This record gives sequence, structure tokens and C-alpha cells, in this order.
Amino acid sequence: MLLVGIPADENLALFKYLASLRERFSDYGYEVVGLPCPVSSYPPLPGGYVSALGLYAISLMVNHRVLVSQYGHGLEGYDEQALEVFSSALPDYEVIPINCSVVANGGGAVNCTAIGIPDITNLGGTGTG
Repeated sequence: MLLVGIPADENLALFKYLASLRERFSDYGYEVVGLPCPVSSYPPLPGGYVSALGLYAISLMVNHRVLVSQYGHGLEGYDEQALEVFSSALPDYEVIPINCSVVANGGGAVNCTAIGIPDITNLGGTGTG
């Protein structure tokens, strides 16, 4: 299964690109599930950074749980829709909403906050202080 964002604006080059990816993966036999992706309404941030507001594919799956980014700020309907898509697509997983409204302004979401978390069981030490 592949979860892919579907931009709200069909005229965006990103919409057309993601549509071609969805079609290609479907041709390879993958089940492709669409997530809301209302990103076209957000202008670039100072310094050329792009906000991650509305990017629900930036989630994190760990230990049979899916941490799903939530943004608020007028996106509550999309937030709810994303939770419903994940719950339906992954019925055996616990779906947990995570408020990412602040970190999204830096271009990231829930998975980005976990990048620097080490696997302490694989550090080669004894695990004692």
C-alpha cells in the first residue's frame, strides 16, 4: 500500500506529477490511497523555505502506531480527513494525531522530529550510565 498526497489544486504541476506516480505504482500492483494535500494555498516562507502545513504524508509509523501530523489553522477539515484515511487504510494500527503546526513552519512535520532519535539498543554499549 502506498499513501500519496493529492493536492487540492489540479492545475499544479505537483498534482500532475503525483498523479503520474499514483498511476505508475498502480500499474506495478500497489494499492494507492490518496491523502489530502492542501499545500497550494501557502506562500513560501522568508528565506525561500516552504511550510509543511497540510502535508499529511509526512507521518511516522512505529510499533503498530501511526503518528499523523495535524495542523489546525483552518485545516481542521483536512486534519480529520487525514485521520480517517489512515484509520481506514491501516485498520490494525493505532492512529494518533500529533499537533505539528509549529514545526511545519520550519518545513517539517512529525517524522522530521524523530530523525535524530537513536536506536539505543544498537549503540554497542551496555546501556548503563
